[in-house]
Amino acid sequence: MIEGLILITDRRQVRTSIETCAQAALAAGFSAVMLREKDLATRDLFELAKTLKSYCDKENKPLLINDRMDITLALGGATGLHVGSHGVPLADLTPRAFDGLLGYSSHSPKEAQKALSLGADYITVSPIYKTLSKPELQPKGLGLLEETLKLCPVSRVFALGGVTEENLPGIANSGAAGAAIMGEMMRSPKPDKTAARLMEAWSGSHKEFVATRGQH
Repeated sequence: MIEGLILITDRRQVRTSIETCAQAALAAGFSAVMLREKDLATRDLFELAKTLKSYCDKENKPLLINDRMDITLALGGATGLHVGSHGVPLADLTPRAFDGLLGYSSHSPKEAQKALSLGADYITVSPIYKTLSKPELQPKGLGLLEETLKLCPVSRVFALGGVTEENLPGIANSGAAGAAIMGEMMRSPKPDKTAARLMEAWSGSHKEFVATRGQH
């Protein structure tokens, strides 16, 4: 299982390159990289996935592929698959044909609970904050995350949507397993420095949360 920060790619937002952002995230201590390029040609997507997998393998971290079972199977190994309500149904993915993690994008506590019951290893819950990748969605705030954590094991819940260095402490203090980050890294002109700051924001607050919980 994973915990901490997950990098999600978006070549439409990136200021440097997806490869540079992935390497920076992994070097800083991110737990995984999710390749999410829904409209990229299959051959180009596969070549990019191979490159990112080589980075992840060096750090012994998983590469997660958004929606594309064919790419996941072609890469093999510990490559994971992340799906949503419009993808292959979870019930049809278990028992699964690949060895990696299976994730699911949820938008309500009940949907998250159902996804885990159907075999997802972890879920993202969104949108917590306003996000440029899906500006039409109304952010639901930490309340959505907190309600989801009441129904689901905290070790399997990741916050998604508009996550920044400034709001990471609140997510960490909720008890969630981690957060998935896209724009803050993709739009950064210096992703190595941004990744380090994000990890510091997460790690410091998460350690405080664990210590405080241990006192009760």
